[in-house]
Amino acid sequence: IGDLARSISNMLSRLHQHNQFLENMPRTLRHEINNPLNTLSTSLQNLESETSDEEKKKYLESAKRGVIRIGMIVQNLADAANLEEALQAEDFEVVDLHDMVQNYLANCRTTQPKRNFEYRGTQQPVRSIVSDYRIEQLLDKLIDNAVDFSQTGTTITVGLTTDAEFLTLFVTNQGSSIPRDMIENIFDSMVSVRESNPDNRLHFGLGLYVVRIIAEQHGGSVSASNLLNGNGVTLRVK
Repeated sequence: IGDLARSISNMLSRLHQHNQFLENMPRTLRHEINNPLNTLSTSLQNLESETSDEEKKKYLESAKRGVIRIGMIVQNLADAANLEEALQAEDFEVVDLHDMVQNYLANCRTTQPKRNFEYRGTQQPVRSIVSDYRIEQLLDKLIDNAVDFSQTGTTITVGLTTDAEFLTLFVTNQGSSIPRDMIENIFDSMVSVRESNPDNRLHFGLGLYVVRIIAEQHGGSVSASNLLNGNGVTLRVK
């Protein structure tokens, strides 16, 4: 009876999350597509009236960027909506997560030269049955989040710890804290605490949602906490 109750509870929770995702999608699409759509419309209007070849090229490039941005928004939303179904079809295999994290960090030091990356935790192999592609995707989202909320030159710490029952993967960055009223919902879909978007990247609250879905599909859970000094955040996957 207990197992049945837990199964029903998990099913209802996933149904609630899915309904939340569907309810928020129209508003999110309208908000996110509005800017690139305006850019596209303005560029085409200017292109129509422009006679200079140089200016035409500038407006054409701007229009292309708008089209690409809209396409990326739609693709990201579609990927998030289909993620749970896709994960059920994934092949899981035994992977040394310690080795994976070390290789991932070596790559980060090349691709993210404006941040310092350090490792903390076990130095022993950590073998687990996972989808290695999805764990890398999970790391991508956690690192993207850490970079977005930290300053140039600061350190991002990635760690892996184990105990008798669980392994914990965590990412800590120096920067702003998560507001108290948001910390329990930060892994929900369409939730973002960004006050601005200076780099003009796609930010509409799906990155940490993807982290949570991947973690749960692996039998895990996620959590977030502010550093005690108030100057940063740790995100954990257990």
